[in-house]
Amino acid sequence: MYGEKLKFFFLVMVLCLSMRQIAQSEEVTSAAYTDYPPFTADYLEGGGFAIVLATEAFKREGFVVKHSWMPWVRGATLVEKGVVDFTLPYYFTHKRTSIFEYSEPIYSIYIRAYGRRGSGENVTSIEGLEGKTICHPRGYANPVYLQNLFDTGRATLRRPMDMEQCLKLTLSKRVDYFLSSPEVWKGSLERLSLSEDEFEELSFNVQVNRLYLVFGKSNPRAPKLVSAFNSGLEKMSADGSLRKLVEKYDIDVRFVDPLN
Repeated sequence: MYGEKLKFFFLVMVLCLSMRQIAQSEEVTSAAYTDYPPFTADYLEGGGFAIVLATEAFKREGFVVKHSWMPWVRGATLVEKGVVDFTLPYYFTHKRTSIFEYSEPIYSIYIRAYGRRGSGENVTSIEGLEGKTICHPRGYANPVYLQNLFDTGRATLRRPMDMEQCLKLTLSKRVDYFLSSPEVWKGSLERLSLSEDEFEELSFNVQVNRLYLVFGKSNPRAPKLVSAFNSGLEKMSADGSLRKLVEKYDIDVRFVDPLN
């Protein structure tokens, strides 16, 4: 009887300590797009690599992440206004530095152009995309050179809601190419049950970007939150937990910036 009471006492103590720890943790809110695998996706365990990484990094610094799914543009707008603390993962652009604070980079991502296999075209450089119709989903940042082509009417931009629509538009010959990273477009292939053989990847990089967490400059907590995430990320890199997370999501460790 005494042993059972002792076990119950310790159980109550553990629960009280856990509740106290949760109560002492500060909440931080995040938003991300539902379909950017393997980084953010509502069908992946934990919401994807980037969300699990952010959650764990903040946890190391005493924060609890409360996450919401929403379109790119809406999430960015709410972060800009300070309604939501951060969104992820985002490319760096000079234009965005006026409204966002950036974390340390978490991944280097290679953007390429993909077309329908057997189209008969032989595009070997980014300049060869001039005069083409190119698909890049709404909310994705356009590579600088291509943005110039779009702005001057030397190429046509299509902006559907998601990457899966870009793949469909390419196969139906309504666009010539779509832009993506190898990681993201393969996730879209799986969702659509399509084969890589139906597409061809052009041989050059359209642009190399890094992925970050971004925080609104209008948010008075932004500097503290950026510092907390960076500190947690550094700890994860040092103790090996970041590498284990990379392996779990089958991500190429060569492109995980904190590990290189």
